[in-house]
Amino acid sequence: PEIVVTRARDALGVSSTSKRFEKIKEDSKLAYKTVHGDATRKDTIVIDAKNAGKYSAEELFAMTLEYAMKVGEDQGRGKIRDAVIAVPPFASQAQRRGILDAAKVAGLNVLALKSDLSCAALQWGIDKEFAEDGTPTWVVLVDVGSTSSSAALVRYSSWAGKEGGKKKYHGQFEIVDVKWDETVGGDTLDMLLVDRFVKEFEEKHSADLSK
Repeated sequence: PEIVVTRARDALGVSSTSKRFEKIKEDSKLAYKTVHGDATRKDTIVIDAKNAGKYSAEELFAMTLEYAMKVGEDQGRGKIRDAVIAVPPFASQAQRRGILDAAKVAGLNVLALKSDLSCAALQWGIDKEFAEDGTPTWVVLVDVGSTSSSAALVRYSSWAGKEGGKKKYHGQFEIVDVKWDETVGGDTLDMLLVDRFVKEFEEKHSADLSK
């Protein structure tokens, strides 16, 4: 593609005067520009994609959802219209509303927004068996993404129920605690390497690549 826009999710539900997003642009050396919203997108971040036009973060995120829907439909047997979307634990209410707006633009009906750590906890424990005497299994789940990091302390255990008149044990989990850092991820390490190489290039060739 000729134009690539990254970190659009971080602009969801964010004011056009947000100092935090300006810092994200600076730290990640984002090439695109942001402008104030127009009459219909007042006080929102609008990304200037040069010849491709200007888009709000919600419109760009909707494109991502549309692509995900297409991939899912190509792998499945029918149209995707309903979805449960995983969101980071630090997502604000404004960001969650931005996700719902983006989903609406993409034609997707959101059944629920769930913490991505809860989704990971369910995925890890769904096919496992736990002690029938109720002794818990403790697990720490760590998620280091491209732009943020988070961790959850999860308590797994089992409970007894009946199925067909016979006792059967079922697994369950509880998110006991969650911690996160929304400023540190794989992208942070990449930028440290970029800064180092830019500095080395400038020392050797007297040219600043960051400008």
